[in-house]
Amino acid sequence: QKGPPTLLASYLDSKGDPVFPYKLFTEAGGLIGLINKPRDLDLTVRRLFAGVRLPLHDAPLYATEIQATALHRKIPLDQIRMDSHLSSLMLGQTRVPLQPPLGTVSIHYRISPSTMPTVSFWEVMEGRIAPEQIQGKVVLVGSSREITHDVYATSLGLMPGVLLSANGIVTLLSEQF
Repeated sequence: QKGPPTLLASYLDSKGDPVFPYKLFTEAGGLIGLINKPRDLDLTVRRLFAGVRLPLHDAPLYATEIQATALHRKIPLDQIRMDSHLSSLMLGQTRVPLQPPLGTVSIHYRISPSTMPTVSFWEVMEGRIAPEQIQGKVVLVGSSREITHDVYATSLGLMPGVLLSANGIVTLLSEQF
């Protein structure tokens, strides 16, 4: 793979079975991360899964937010470890407390849709965004339009899924668990 690390979204379907990206992308060097978020009884998203253990897989499938934080901090991915009780996760030398029984991390929403810097994907593809604008940053690519049905209730109101991930990454980077 040339360029910075790339995380590709995977998710658990309604039956709990994993849906992975096409092999074309993973064979090109893309890493796989989980994007599912549990919803509370009021359907609000307040937490993210740190990772899930899948049958027939040796290592857990970690959340994209966990992996993006590790990559941004230059922590080797083999230094992510989740205990068997789903009560804590080690991200290098940082202990991230998890909420059992599902092993979740609270998302502290600090970014609202109006404050998140965004650029059009097409501007990037057409070369209209200077590399310095995104160099050294965690860059998330995702839809932010309601037409894609990737919008969720949060404690700050409705928010696109990509912004939930951004807030999860900010929570982990700030270490304010």
